[in-house]
Amino acid sequence: MRGGKAETLPEVPEGWILVHQSVWIFTLNRPSHHFNRALAQFRPKNPKLATLEIKHAATFFKVDARHAFDEGKKRLKSSVHELGELAGKVKGGEIHSYHVLKDAFGRAHFALAVNN
Repeated sequence: MRGGKAETLPEVPEGWILVHQSVWIFTLNRPSHHFNRALAQFRPKNPKLATLEIKHAATFFKVDARHAFDEGKKRLKSSVHELGELAGKVKGGEIHSYHVLKDAFGRAHFALAVNN
């Protein structure tokens, strides 16, 4: 209840999930969590788990891109693409430098910051 009135919830189509903005704001830091886990898994050479964490982080950028406009949407989509390529290269053992991951994650964070 807000201001003494019962809150009317919007109708949600089947197969969709409705998330209140206060919950969504809480999840904004989640890509960092997955990036850090990917870096932690990359060091002991666990490409399968590092790849999974990169893909999880990319999901947040995909969702954000759906609600972004103009330059923000373009940057977020570019980050999704870069993270997808990075995940494939990590899985294939093509990435040997920790700094390649950190640089890509930095660009992704910048895209998120510009959008917000």
